[in-house]
Parts: sequence; C-alpha cells; structure tokens
Amino acid sequence: MIMRRLAFTFLLAFHFYAHASVTDSIAIVKDCESPQNLIASLVDGGFQLTWDVVEGALYYEMYHTYTYWNNNFNLGATLAETTYQGNLYWPWAENSYYVVAYFEDGSECASDTVSFGPEALDFVATDLQGKEVHLYEILDHGQYVFMDFFHYTCGPCREIIPYIEESYYYYGCNDKDVFYMEISGYDDENWCQQWCEEFAVDYPTISKSRGGDAIRNGFRIPADPFVILIAPDHSIVLQSWGYDFGYEGINSLQSIVDAFTPFGIEHNQCDNGFVGNSGQLFGVFPNPADGFVTISATGLIRVYNSLGQLMDLFVSENEQVRIETGNYPESLYFVQVEGKGFGKFIVRH
Repeated sequence: MIMRRLAFTFLLAFHFYAHASVTDSIAIVKDCESPQNLIASLVDGGFQLTWDVVEGALYYEMYHTYTYWNNNFNLGATLAETTYQGNLYWPWAENSYYVVAYFEDGSECASDTVSFGPEALDFVATDLQGKEVHLYEILDHGQYVFMDFFHYTCGPCREIIPYIEESYYYYGCNDKDVFYMEISGYDDENWCQQWCEEFAVDYPTISKSRGGDAIRNGFRIPADPFVILIAPDHSIVLQSWGYDFGYEGINSLQSIVDAFTPFGIEHNQCDNGFVGNSGQLFGVFPNPADGFVTISATGLIRVYNSLGQLMDLFVSENEQVRIETGNYPESLYFVQVEGKGFGKFIVRH
C-alpha cells in the first residue's frame, strides 16, 4: 500500500511538471492588428504595394500569387517598412497579395487579400530610327498597342512576321485603331537592323540596348515569339506565344483579324510605299492587289513570298513595271530593288 501511494505521488508530480513545461513553451497569443489599406499600383513603370503602419509590429512578410499558372501563395519579401517596390508582378495575369504583421510576443496577423492586373507596365524607349516610344502616351491617345517580342534567330518569329506585317497594313499603319511595335530583348542594333531590312518592317523596332531587355523582363516574357495586345485603358486583353495565338496560332491574316474583332478594332487599309536604302522612293500599288501590281522602280527587281522563295525576277528600264499576280496565292509579298530596298504588297483575290 505504501509503495502504491509513493508511485501515485510520483506520477502526479510528473504530470504537474510536464503540464507546466508545455504551458511555458507556448507563447501567449494576443489579439493583434491586421495590416490595413493594402494598395497595389504601378508607379514610374514599376510595381508598388503599400499598407498602413501596424503599431508594435516587428516586421512584415508579403505573400504573392498569380492566376496564370496557379493559385498558391508564396513568400515574396520580408520587410521592415510598409512599402514593397520590386518585380513580383506579372503584367499579363491577375496578381494577388496579402501581408502578415509579426509581433514580439509571437503573434501574427494577416491583411485581407488585394488583387491587381492584368495591366501593362509603362515604359519609354527609343526605336532604331531614334524616335521615342512612350507606351502610356500611345494608349492614352486612344489606340490599342500590339507588341511582338522576337529575336533574329527565332524560327517561329520568322514564320509569323509576314502575317503580323500584313495586319499592320490592314489596320492602318499605326494611324488608326492599333499601334504596332516589335521588341527584342536579345539582339543588338545591328541584328535588329538586319531583321528590319530582311522583312521590311515599317513600325517601331526596339533593340536590347535601347530598352528591349528591360521591357522584356518587366513584362515577364517567357519565350519568343510572344505577342501582347494592350487596350487604351492599359489592360492587357490578349497575350500568347505567337504560335499559340487564339486557337490555332498566327498562321494567316485572318487569325489576327479574328482575335482583334471582339474588341471593335476596325479595318483601315493603308498604302505601303517605301523609301529604299538608296533614298529613292519606291511605290507599290494597288495594295492589296488582285490581278496585278505596279512597282515604280527601275533596275533588277525580285519578288519573294513570305517564305523567302523567289516568285519573280526581271530588269525594269521604265519608271513603272506591271506584274501579273493572278496566279499568286493570297499572301504578303516582298519586293527587292537592286538588292537594297524592300517593299511589300498583299495579294487578295
């Protein structure tokens, strides 16, 4: 009996000791203040997240997710201040954020979640012609902006560029509803210039050194070709790899027209007379062409299709030459005069 009482006393004492140890190891969690007025915004071409100071908070953690890939929140930053400025923003997706405040007693309180985007980052860059391109200025003028991210050695970029160029003329040569530009985050000015001469690109081209690298990184471009359509209210309404644009990719003018039509973007055909490398004015008309096209140039003239295949080769001694296009398939064609200047015309039967 005495031994049983001693054993019971020992177990009772151990119970009280263990309970006290567990209690001492648990922090007393108090009611705490959550971060308030969480605001996400674009400032000076970058992303910013702000919230009110929480009295007594030692530090804050910001968590972020974006819906384009998944809905899992991940720790984005640990901060002592109530402002985050950085690159945890995907312009072409909906982004969500919340902030947790941590206190000395071990307690923590989370804010409500705020969502932001998709909305384009602003930028100012200079194209190959030395002209300034200011994104928000173009959008605020009331135009959509179509951006094509490319690089010189990109095979799919070469496949879709003829259709993009054809749509550039179809929609008014940057003077109507849509403003076109192309951006390379990899190529220097020489490679971009060679690209423009090879494909006779008439709209602004921004090389890596003139801002292309920063724009590509800011827009989180995953691979080339990647195309983005931005509405006048700065929202990104279309974004995709060029070969996966819409349902079947950019494989014709019609594929772009089908993608633009829901936004009320209207057809406004423009001419495409051009100035060659020698400074001589070359005219190509009518454009689009049906049965024939007239080229106002003299010398050795070559006509290529969008795949780079030679369609016609002849020497013109007159100021104008007429080419029969009745047997040309509907597409975009390139004109080379004396190996220097490029022009373009569209055949549409």
